[in-house]
Amino acid sequence: MFTLRKEPTYKEVIDGHWIVNENNTYGVVHRMAIKKEFRKFGLATFMFHEFHQQLLEKNIKSLKIDTHEKNLGMQALIKKLGYTYCGIIYTNYHAKRLAFEKVIS
Repeated sequence: MFTLRKEPTYKEVIDGHWIVNENNTYGVVHRMAIKKEFRKFGLATFMFHEFHQQLLEKNIKSLKIDTHEKNLGMQALIKKLGYTYCGIIYTNYHAKRLAFEKVIS
């Protein structure tokens, strides 16, 4: 799920720091799932490029995402796409998540 609504947990303390100030508008990827038999076709990369394009059209400079520390597939994808590790956040149910951000230009 991609949205422009601010993520409340991102306002809370991050063990690290965001690149773009939290007060600015940004995009967020909350969930992404691709059926097993459709993986490795570049669909997730395509979706991220679409998200980036939508943000560019709205002159929004940041896309933020957090993921479970064991979700190595997502971590590899977002690193490949140029995302920067920003630190650790905790969800509203106190689950640890790795936070990443990309400045869109």
